[in-house]
Amino acid sequence: FGSTVAIYPTHPTAWGVAGLRCYPSLKERPAVPECVIVALAAEKVVPALAQAASMGSRAAVVYASGFA
Repeated sequence: FGSTVAIYPTHPTAWGVAGLRCYPSLKERPAVPECVIVALAAEKVVPALAQAASMGSRAAVVYASGFA
């Protein structure tokens, strides 16, 4: 993608996305992400953010519906 920032896609069953290896969970990534991008159903967003925060991530972008 031309970025110098490490990108670690995470998906519980996918092996990869856009040519990048997917990790089955946030905890299995090789490094703590500075920012996580969360694209999940509303009921899964808060647990994902809590896990990211517990690892030391300090920023997140959330794409979700169902909060209204």
